[in-house]
Amino acid sequence: MLKTGKYADWEIINIFINLVVAGGETPALVCCKTLAAMIANPEVMAKAVKEIDNVVGDGDLEMEHIADLEYLDCCIKEGLRRYAPATVVGRSVKEPVTLCGYEVPAGSSLHVNIHAV
Repeated sequence: MLKTGKYADWEIINIFINLVVAGGETPALVCCKTLAAMIANPEVMAKAVKEIDNVVGDGDLEMEHIADLEYLDCCIKEGLRRYAPATVVGRSVKEPVTLCGYEVPAGSSLHVNIHAV
């Protein structure tokens, strides 16, 4: 963008700010919704807390603990599935293809609603 000279400084700054904010806001929202779902289910929360207590103990969470937090990993993956940060994924069709009996010509755009899947 800088090299082309087609964008004003304020346009580049606004795009950069949008990328930074969206890049942090979206995962934070997924984390909040996942934690809220865990809190709403006391059995799930208790199991996750017990696993953390057993693996980490009284110390700080370290990188070597991550592999042993299997239940928490499942909770995070379920949160990402339920509250997908990218709710619509789009692709361009490069070659004609048949999907579920429908002919999709090259050059078409396909969009998948992640929540519907």
